[in-house]
Amino acid sequence: MSSHGVGAVPLRGLRRPTPEYAMRTKTILPALGCAVLAAFSSLHAATITWTAEKDGRWNVSGNWSSDPALPGSSDRVNISDPNPGYTVTVDTPGAAANTVYLGLAGQHGSLLLKNGGTLAVAGSLYLAYDTNGSRGTITQEAGSTVTVGTSLYFGRYTSGRKGYYTMNGGTLTVGSTIRLANQGDGYFYQKGGSVTAGTLYTYTDAAGAGSTVGLYEISGGTLSLTNLNNGVLAENVTRLSSATFRVVGSAATINVSGNYLQRDSTKVFLAYDMDDGGVSRINLTGSGTATLDGSLEAGFKGGVALTATNRFHLIEADTGNISGAFDALPNAALWNAPTIEAISESRDALVLSLNEAASLGSLALNPSEMAELHFDATSLGYVELSNVTPDSSLWLYLAADAGSGQTVSDLLDYFTGNGINAAFSDREGFDLRLQYSGVTAGDPLFAFDLSPFNSTATLSGLGLMAVPEPSGLALSVLGAAGLAFLYRRKKDVRKGA
Repeated sequence: MSSHGVGAVPLRGLRRPTPEYAMRTKTILPALGCAVLAAFSSLHAATITWTAEKDGRWNVSGNWSSDPALPGSSDRVNISDPNPGYTVTVDTPGAAANTVYLGLAGQHGSLLLKNGGTLAVAGSLYLAYDTNGSRGTITQEAGSTVTVGTSLYFGRYTSGRKGYYTMNGGTLTVGSTIRLANQGDGYFYQKGGSVTAGTLYTYTDAAGAGSTVGLYEISGGTLSLTNLNNGVLAENVTRLSSATFRVVGSAATINVSGNYLQRDSTKVFLAYDMDDGGVSRINLTGSGTATLDGSLEAGFKGGVALTATNRFHLIEADTGNISGAFDALPNAALWNAPTIEAISESRDALVLSLNEAASLGSLALNPSEMAELHFDATSLGYVELSNVTPDSSLWLYLAADAGSGQTVSDLLDYFTGNGINAAFSDREGFDLRLQYSGVTAGDPLFAFDLSPFNSTATLSGLGLMAVPEPSGLALSVLGAAGLAFLYRRKKDVRKGA
């Protein structure tokens, strides 16, 4: 070879490049250049920290250690400050990082995704990382987008860390896994929006000291998974406090294209809280299997529900693809043992139904006066309503005892806090009134289980009437307002005693 180097080698004997070759070269060389630049950038990834000692916006460069530049797709981003930490708001497109840490080394960090905000994480996103006391929080609102290339971790490497994700709306896409209870506590509350991921683990690992909690609670929006593994990744469950997949109400859509698998441990829960529309089911959309084990829980959102049926589909899958059995079941005084039933020629369902022994009787709607039913005080049961047509508007009156340490006012707050339209009663002999507008089904069931509110709370009577015409309604509301004042006054006197 010439001492002048490669560039000096003569090109004798070589043909002129054809137009096709020249075109391929124009296409390939820029792509190679991009690949080289990407590799170079990854080798020189920076760790960028939030330096503003206050809440602020992601897209303001002065808030970051990289000022005047913003974090980029090859950077490690650390949002961690002493308790209570700061909230970083993403409300514009273009926020990017390779890895994001919220709450590192015993500190706290929070992200707020607002309408129009986008965050793209090429690698993984960690909520509460590395040290006891770490806290990481994400709140996502409608109109926002989060994309995680690899995994979303809740807690990592040591115990005593807590990660929280509240999904009110927007879109979250995770390329691989969502890992709760990853040697720390993880809580995901999906109230709306769309979540898409490979595998969801409610429990990942629990090495070291302490105990861990993993919870995915869905009450709205759409959850699309390849697999749903409820407490099954790690073999060691001695430190597991609880791992739960909880479905609240009937407003969510849950699709799993692969398998549902639940671990053999009474610390692992599949839980359902029914509402007036029933409950959202876990739908295995492909040929996957559902393997049952651990514990099954069931109740009613807010303690009460006006349901169209006493039978609830919990899981649906292809025929023969639901197997196993739960080690612990819901309260047998209210619920029958779950059964696997054919719902079509090709589909089965895991069905949970109310126990006939929990029936407290029936109550027929009277168009001219309130109908009443009285029974022995009980914390759970159901009443069959009749003469009720679809689209009716009803008032249900409750003779209630809030139980030890609680007041009827507390029970009212519990109902309204769970989205139930409740008020103090305007009728003698009854304490509270529930209003239902546009009842979707004729002759529904009124079912209740007050034990989540207070184990000693009971009902002993039910009143039923159609909502009166506006003139009569005004008088009833006035009476209810007066009783509300009296109840509040009694409550204040007791607290001040």
